[in-house]
Amino acid sequence: MKDTILAVLAFVSVLGAQYPPSTNARSLQGRRISSTAPNDAEVLTYLSATGQWTPTVLGRGGLDGVTGASVLTAASVIPRVSAAGVLGPSKLYDYGSTNPVQVEGTNFEVLNRSVLGSESLNETGFATHANWDVTGDMDDTGGAAVYTDATHAGTLVQTAANLAVALVANRHYVFTYTVSGKSGDPACTIDTTAAAATQYGSETRSLTLTNGAQTTYFKSAGTVTDFGISCTSTSGGVTLDDVSLKEVQGGNVVANGSVSANNVKNLSGQTLIDGWLRRAYFDTLESHAPGDPLELAYGQANTPVIVHFGNFLGILPSGTPDRTLHAEYDLATSGTTGYVQRLTRTCAGAGGCAANDGAGLEFELETATGSTNHIAASIEAKWTTATAGSEDGRIEFYTTRAGTETLAATITKGGDLAVVKSLGVGTPPTGVSGRISAAEGVYAAASGEMGWTSRSLMTSPTSGNILLTNHLGADFGLLQLGGTTSSFPALKRNAAGVQIRVADDSAYGALDALSYAVGGVAGYNGAISVRKGDDSGACTITVTNGIVTATTC
Repeated sequence: MKDTILAVLAFVSVLGAQYPPSTNARSLQGRRISSTAPNDAEVLTYLSATGQWTPTVLGRGGLDGVTGASVLTAASVIPRVSAAGVLGPSKLYDYGSTNPVQVEGTNFEVLNRSVLGSESLNETGFATHANWDVTGDMDDTGGAAVYTDATHAGTLVQTAANLAVALVANRHYVFTYTVSGKSGDPACTIDTTAAAATQYGSETRSLTLTNGAQTTYFKSAGTVTDFGISCTSTSGGVTLDDVSLKEVQGGNVVANGSVSANNVKNLSGQTLIDGWLRRAYFDTLESHAPGDPLELAYGQANTPVIVHFGNFLGILPSGTPDRTLHAEYDLATSGTTGYVQRLTRTCAGAGGCAANDGAGLEFELETATGSTNHIAASIEAKWTTATAGSEDGRIEFYTTRAGTETLAATITKGGDLAVVKSLGVGTPPTGVSGRISAAEGVYAAASGEMGWTSRSLMTSPTSGNILLTNHLGADFGLLQLGGTTSSFPALKRNAAGVQIRVADDSAYGALDALSYAVGGVAGYNGAISVRKGDDSGACTITVTNGIVTATTC
């Protein structure tokens, strides 16, 4: 701090001695340098890389070697004194000029280190040391990571497979830890498997090893795998504990006007861009005219796919979406199925999905009271058997009844349609049309029925018995055989008896049988002698099992 204050005083002294303020001189106002007259220029010194105070020209809110645009180059820094007494870059201003404020360099990044992501490490307190690997002089078996100077080197690594959250390439991270028992000259750094080899600004791969709580900021490598720390020494040792690794996810760019860019890459989180970022090529968005829809393409040579158009969202090879969600798959190969959508359920945390695990679609509707949405129906695809190579699947259909979503039907692994629950005897759903066609049969549950709306029902009270009733299950009319006119026979219920009638119930029908019984007694067998009607002679009638089989006179 002392050296920082001296440097600031020296800077102010040199500035005042070499370049006394003019009438319209800029002023150093604590955290910024501002212009009091937009078009005036003033000479300002900066501390160069060689340690020399070097003059430059301050114009229109920035640094400029010549007049015109305000340019901040890699070699030119506007110094300021922060609240903590640290000499750092100032804000840039362009008061009223038509020339832009420019920043020259490879990248311009905005960070807010107070906004952090989730914990990336498992087992931050080394409770069981199951998620950490150590080599050399590092030991993690005692509830902390202890480095000893036995062979002068050691590593502490949490592999990618053991991380709680995978590391992201080219992102900024904060690593916090507690140091204790430091002696000798140990030096520890974050390995390049996690951190970029070259850091900048206040970021570093090197860990501060002063006893107490410490914080290190670093930028991750272009390709990240494990998180590791390497330590070396000639003597002594150190203990690390209570470690934490989180991604810096804060930092916003706010533009009151338009944002213009040749490419915008790696958009993440909630990104609001008003109007005119239009085309995307994988991770790149190109800007076009305001008012155009936001579009995404698989590559610059391919036809763009419209992502957003007004209130509709679509994934289309051409045209515009005409539904809230509109997906289209252009497949020219005939005789094939184009899968427009895929719903995938994984169970990685459980070691894979098991029987009865499924993926589903829900249909939600606003209720009559308004402002509330409830599930009206859903479709679920589930495993019946989840064994790889011999999987069996089924589809279940759910509907909401009396406010509760209930299983209504299932299509089984063999293609069977099972209706789970009827709506009551003789009252099937209205407005239903179509047929059920099954190659291997149609089955109802033991207590179920097969019926026709408001007409007749057929049930099976016990094995081998079939019951025919009206739709109320309380009566029965005719069992018509072959047709409905008098040219066809029918069986009619008459109280506790059965009548043979013609099918339109206009008269009795005929019965032709080999034999019959009455009350369980077989019909009469024998010959009957009778006289003719004019009493001219005798006749014989032959009866077999109660049926007349011959007549002779």
